[in-house]
Amino acid sequence: MIIHAPGIVSPGSSDPASYPKAVITAAEFFSAWQSVTTPQSVRLIELWNDRKPYTQMVLNDGSCILREVGAKVGLQCYSRNYYHVDGMLYLEEDFVPGRREGSYWLRGIRVAFEHEHKFNKRLYEEISHLLLIQADLRVVVSYPPGDGEDLLPYFHSIIAGSSSAEILHDQAGFLMILGHRDPFAWRGLVFTRERWLEI
Repeated sequence: MIIHAPGIVSPGSSDPASYPKAVITAAEFFSAWQSVTTPQSVRLIELWNDRKPYTQMVLNDGSCILREVGAKVGLQCYSRNYYHVDGMLYLEEDFVPGRREGSYWLRGIRVAFEHEHKFNKRLYEEISHLLLIQADLRVVVSYPPGDGEDLLPYFHSIIAGSSSAEILHDQAGFLMILGHRDPFAWRGLVFTRERWLEI
């Protein structure tokens, strides 16, 4: 079950003030994602079923979508599998002081990002991976052949059963973005204790 909550910042009922303030909210990331991808919709639709160039457009090109989203929200991007995460967004202050020049040793991740072209039950691998990464916001993007409703309860149960479920609920810290080709559209779903909230 999904309920609609425009402008969601934190759905928590416990005291989120005890957690550090995230640099970016799920709603802000989703808004930036939409504003970056919408002007590129023609090219994205052309590549929709061609996984390799589509993924390069999202992650690997010099001006990839994730990099543009990061720039829009004031974050830097690294999209070359940091600890096997497809991409991440960070601030300059997140670098370890005194690290070797040109290296990417971080002490904080603002957004951990996974992109999975195939939407099926095995998306649990990406979700599980994100649950093991410490980040202000965890984002997975995928593309269901239909609305994806049949698998959403399963994916919700994975997060709800994790040791970080309460923090993710309180901070609106897990965002699932579902892409649809015809018509071109994105759905943003934020994990809460009871259900996915649509933003």
